[in-house]
Amino acid sequence: MNDVQVTVEYFAQARAAAGGTAREQLSIAAGAALADIVGQIARNHGQRMTALLFGPNGSISPSIILAVDGVQVSPADEILLRGGETIMIIPPISGGQP
Repeated sequence: MNDVQVTVEYFAQARAAAGGTAREQLSIAAGAALADIVGQIARNHGQRMTALLFGPNGSISPSIILAVDGVQVSPADEILLRGGETIMIIPPISGGQP
């Protein structure tokens, strides 16, 4: 398969775990599964990102919000990427007044 580009946008703690990067281009194999891309992102950015994206059982954390082209998807969904998509990684957000 040919490699294609996707854009990954990081928010809140994910941005910090990506070294302060808000957006980056990622080269992937056309038809790659979203779950595989999340794994690639974790490998690219190290332990802090891995701990944010994955639970203790090794699966994608259910508290992470993933969106493809602005549409929220479940980590369990079989999303295949063709290239050109924007993947948003949004960790749980807390704070504010109780």
